[in-house]
Amino acid sequence: MARGQARGGGLRARVVEWLDLPPDLGSGAHRLTLLGTSRLILENHRGIIAYSPQCLVVGVARGQVEVRGEGLTVSRVHRDEVVVAGDIRSISFTC
Repeated sequence: MARGQARGGGLRARVVEWLDLPPDLGSGAHRLTLLGTSRLILENHRGIIAYSPQCLVVGVARGQVEVRGEGLTVSRVHRDEVVVAGDIRSISFTC
């Protein structure tokens, strides 16, 4: 058995369960939080693939998230979070 793993799941899964957190948090799945139509927070990303004021493409674990709009700006980039501001018109996913 690998270090940090136990019967019935890994350490991460056990911590998520013990802290009563949402299951997707432990899976590394991306999470989108849209605040109105002017701000998007994308968590668990894999990096910015393409950017223009009309389109932002961000890599996620199982594909890409594409944000389209007008006057898009990347207001913050952290290791696991990207914040986009502007007039967001559409969000799409590709696998």
